[in-house]
Amino acid sequence: MFYLSINFNLPLTVILVKLIKKAHLGDKLLLSNMAEKILIAKSDLKNLK
Repeated sequence: MFYLSINFNLPLTVILVKLIKKAHLGDKLLLSNMAEKILIAKSDLKNLK
């Protein structure tokens, strides 16, 4: 799993929704998979604190 260096204060889901809407079908699967990984990473970070 990879961790992206993003500002977690950003409305991440809003950005992802916009990306997914613009994407083609193949990219949508990739992006939703990425989104899932990011959300998991995000909750992992919360658990570490």
